[in-house]
Amino acid sequence: MRVVAKKTGFALLDRTVELKAGRHEIPIALEAADTTFTWKVRITFVSPGGPADRLGLRAGDVITAYDGRAIGSSRSFSEAGRAAKAAKKQKVAMSVERSGETVTVEMAPGVPGVRVEEIEG
Repeated sequence: MRVVAKKTGFALLDRTVELKAGRHEIPIALEAADTTFTWKVRITFVSPGGPADRLGLRAGDVITAYDGRAIGSSRSFSEAGRAAKAAKKQKVAMSVERSGETVTVEMAPGVPGVRVEEIEG
């Protein structure tokens, strides 16, 4: 089992946990980290025939920017999409990293029919 602490400035201490039947709580300990964690947002699924698919986005692409905002979490990605819609923008640019290259597409604002996950950057 792997547990990841997604709170900036903290790291999970190495420890062995014995799992017992009927036990639903697992004690963990966090300590101040000596490094800063960074996160990236990777596309894990593209809806077939959806906006992202038509634009050529692929599972595995890492979203780096949306409408001029740097993207470092799934929350920042969602917030950027909502902000662009609220501003009634007609088009926004979204940049992704694919095989070491940056690909930028123009699209209508909003979340483009993808599922994403946060990965360590």
